[in-house]
Amino acid sequence: AKWSASDSALKIIDEIERTELGEFYIDHANSGVARFRGRDARYADTRSLTSQATISDDSSATLHYTKIMGTLDESATINKVTVKWAGGDVVVVDQASIDANGENALPISTALPTYEAALYYANGLLTRYGTPRARFASIEMIPSAEQRLFAEVLARQIGDRITVAITPQNTGSAISIDCYVEGIEHTIADGVNLWSTTYYLSRALGTQYWILGTSQLGIDTILGF
Repeated sequence: AKWSASDSALKIIDEIERTELGEFYIDHANSGVARFRGRDARYADTRSLTSQATISDDSSATLHYTKIMGTLDESATINKVTVKWAGGDVVVVDQASIDANGENALPISTALPTYEAALYYANGLLTRYGTPRARFASIEMIPSAEQRLFAEVLARQIGDRITVAITPQNTGSAISIDCYVEGIEHTIADGVNLWSTTYYLSRALGTQYWILGTSQLGIDTILGF
């Protein structure tokens, strides 16, 4: 990648984050330091591989949310990806997904140095987002109303894996979906007497990709980007 002296730090960080499919955030749980995690962290780090908490709509649950946004969202499906790399553009499509759901295109600019890397990148996004899946977009908790929630919301980090459970119409069996925490928002008013926390979520990967030295040949040797 080529950057100039006039480029802002935020612009450069944003391009690196997109290129790596990583995470850049201010880590409130560790003294407010700026932190970057590469894309492989979600394949390898325990906090992204194993659910760190279960949060439910059941009022008797240890961790209880008060509001949830969830959907089977065709608009979140990506079935045409255009990746800009150092030497041009790579375009890949999932025609079956387009036929079923309509075209949802994603153009993305990266600092990738080769055509091959851009192709793997694009195909990786198609594999992950080409099929509509039920997802929870966000949940809201009120720690000021349930003191035990403070330990949860103050410890949670970007990229953590959690389990969110919902009981449809408050009857029948709960539906549980593992999610990644993509964003955390605290709203505080009246001192700390009114404190709400929202987690913004994405659906967790259901596939464990090949990790050299760990995966078993023929069992979990699935290539990923």
